[in-house]
Amino acid sequence: MARRAAENGDDGTNDLLVSEVIRRNEQQAWFLAEHVVDVPLARA
Repeated sequence: MARRAAENGDDGTNDLLVSEVIRRNEQQAWFLAEHVVDVPLARA
């Protein structure tokens, strides 16, 4: 995505994608994405 933003001249998005803002929480985001599954709610 950073490459596409750079190719389209969107420097703000490119900076956001490659900066520490996103990388700082990348592991937590990956962990949540891998462990959140679509499970129906249990009926009480």
